[in-house]
Amino acid sequence: MVPDGSRIAFDSHPGEHWEIYEADVTERKPRKLVTNITNVGRPHWSQDGKWMYFSSQESGRMGIYRCPASGGDAILLSKGAEAINPQESFDGKTVYFASNHDKSTLKQVALSGQPGTESTVDGMPRIREAELWTLFRTGIYFVPAEAPRSLRYFDFASKQTRPVFEVDRDFFSGLSLSPDGRWIMYSLVGEENSDIMLVEHFR
Repeated sequence: MVPDGSRIAFDSHPGEHWEIYEADVTERKPRKLVTNITNVGRPHWSQDGKWMYFSSQESGRMGIYRCPASGGDAILLSKGAEAINPQESFDGKTVYFASNHDKSTLKQVALSGQPGTESTVDGMPRIREAELWTLFRTGIYFVPAEAPRSLRYFDFASKQTRPVFEVDRDFFSGLSLSPDGRWIMYSLVGEENSDIMLVEHFR
């Protein structure tokens, strides 16, 4: 969802390739994101709502890209099939993304730098899978590779990790934090009804 809560973005597989759509939450009419890259997914808004970040699995052009939220030519940020799930930092200066789907390493690339100049987030443990992390202003909430039922927090300043809470089943794909940091959304393995869980005052 765009930071002001007015629009959502999602990926879909209506034909041969994955595509990205965005919709106004009031009008509820999805519009395809038209760009020069195909087979795209894992969309994420920029903090100002002007850009859309995504992963591409197009042959020969795999990697992390961004393009105007209204559509247009995409800019390569990091090349490689293993790059997935990009998220922009709260100050708009850095894009973080997971490398590999399982037991992922979190990487970062400065938006002011040259494409491909990414680096590993220093001190950050491996993540259970590419979708099980989310950014906050001061750090990262994530599920560690070695503890699939534990939510933890990595602090940018101290480079220390602390536990947040435990659940009774493994976390499933997807983790999201509200902009004010008060709510976290997640799903669990074995939840056949696919309910989204909310936790308040989890600090």
